Amino acid sequence: MSKKCINYNTATEGYNKEEYEPEKQKTTSAASFLTIPVELVYRILDNLDYFTILYSMRNVSQRHNAIVDSYPRYTTLTTLKLSSNGLGTTLTTLNLQDNGLGHLGAQYLADALRNKTTLTTLDFSSNNIGDEGAQHLGDALWNNTTLTTLNLSNNKIGGVGAQHLGNALLNRAMLTTLNLSNNNIGDEGAQYLGNGLWNNTTLTELDLRSNNIREKGAQHLADALQNNSMLTTINLYFNKIGDMGAQHFANALRNNATLTELHLRSNEIRDKGAQDIADALRDNTYTFLFYLIFGNIGNILKTLFFLQQPLKSCPCTIYILCATISHFFTLNNIPLLNLLSNDWIIIGFGQTSNKTIVENLFIPTQYSIKMCQIRIYFHMWSSNFSLQVLVFASINRFCMCLKKKNQIQYLSNFFCSLSSAYIICIILCIIWALISLHYLMEFTISSNYCAPKNIFIWGIKFSSIYLCQSLLLIIFGILTIMYRQKRTIFIRRNEPYERHHVETQLTSMIITEIILVILSSLPYTIYIIYRLITIERNRNSIDIMYENILERLIRLTIFFEASCGFYIYLFTLTSLKKRFLHILRRKLGH
Repeated sequence: MSKKCINYNTATEGYNKEEYEPEKQKTTSAASFLTIPVELVYRILDNLDYFTILYSMRNVSQRHNAIVDSYPRYTTLTTLKLSSNGLGTTLTTLNLQDNGLGHLGAQYLADALRNKTTLTTLDFSSNNIGDEGAQHLGDALWNNTTLTTLNLSNNKIGGVGAQHLGNALLNRAMLTTLNLSNNNIGDEGAQYLGNGLWNNTTLTELDLRSNNIREKGAQHLADALQNNSMLTTINLYFNKIGDMGAQHFANALRNNATLTELHLRSNEIRDKGAQDIADALRDNTYTFLFYLIFGNIGNILKTLFFLQQPLKSCPCTIYILCATISHFFTLNNIPLLNLLSNDWIIIGFGQTSNKTIVENLFIPTQYSIKMCQIRIYFHMWSSNFSLQVLVFASINRFCMCLKKKNQIQYLSNFFCSLSSAYIICIILCIIWALISLHYLMEFTISSNYCAPKNIFIWGIKFSSIYLCQSLLLIIFGILTIMYRQKRTIFIRRNEPYERHHVETQLTSMIITEIILVILSSLPYTIYIIYRLITIERNRNSIDIMYENILERLIRLTIFFEASCGFYIYLFTLTSLKKRFLHILRRKLGH
């Protein structure tokens, strides 16, 4: 260990000679150790071993460091043996960065790690330990149960050294963070590390920047991800995995529910490799395809069905048609985007912290950012507008169930009027178009995702709106069922039985619609609230895996009501199915 000597004046700075001349002392108080003469400190150091000097005298104060750095024995220190001393019973963090200790220093440190120790964090970077030093440390990890963070960056470790570290990961090592950046493990070392990661249950962060890893090495690491359920972060900056390596990771991402960050900057990845990664991140592809095809067909049939007499003359039909039109916008916006080849993916609440982030494969342009914001605007407008008109449809059904002589008859007549339905729908459309404008400023493209700038604020807004509207639907749905069971459906005297039958069918449809909306939106809203409450909580890999799986299942339900509502009507409401088949036969007969 070589240290540059400092100026003697620096070491003696702060020393007051008169303070230590007895004849000039004005008090009998003991001299402070921080101000005693440097010669006296040297005398003290002469009676200490190297380990005590490092362990007890360094980093006490700037003056202590200056004196120790100028101490002759310390500046000529070449060997430090720690095996007999161990690393103490309270030491948890040891930083030996950039000391040129070499493989012998790594050997002595490894001997100390084998003993009982409380050390949890070790920074041994930039010490030129090579493969031999990595072997000593890797072997020591077999018997160490406390070390969790190990930094061996910039140590000239090759494939052989990586083999011993990989063996440690495969066996009893308790590491959670391993930094091997700026070494040269290559494809061979990546293979050994991949083998170690296959069944490893502790490591969560792996840094392999600048290690000359190519396609083969990327394949071994990607294969390990297929089975590993703990690793959350891999940094592969400045390697050479290329398009084929990116493809291997894309295949792994389709089956891995734990990895949250994959850094691939400067890896010679071109358009094809980047597209493979982007496609892998577009989860639920077949589900979105189902929503698009069957959803659009169902909404078209639904629109044509409600435009028939006597349905189109009912106020409730106007609300249902407005909701159906907004469903077209919803289905042909985000689900369609996830099926097309785009450089970014629209995401929901949890994704920025709960889904794989692949950094800087694409450089967002002003055009792509604007498209992200516009798509979010239309999605929030269409989803909120459809929910709001369904709330008023449930209010309409409730009012239709009220008795004729009622204290709120005027209000009931207003919501049961056809002209009022048109006015309410137009006003709601304008209001939500204006309210949704603020989303244009809240979203941007980050790490290839169209995501909110402040996910916490956006989560509060999103969950509050959806929760309130869902609760209103539940309240009016329950009231409608209660009044309907008492057979108090209000029908005007001059209305024929056919109109009465239609109103009864519409009531059943709205109740079914309410149930579908609750099943579609309420689970995701509750999940967002849960994420807001636990946003600062530290998660282990198991928690992340289960949360990812849960979120993917919940996201499957988001577009369920918008795409499958009409089919649910046909299968659950016998009278509606008969009316639909009657209209279909009549149209086909013409």
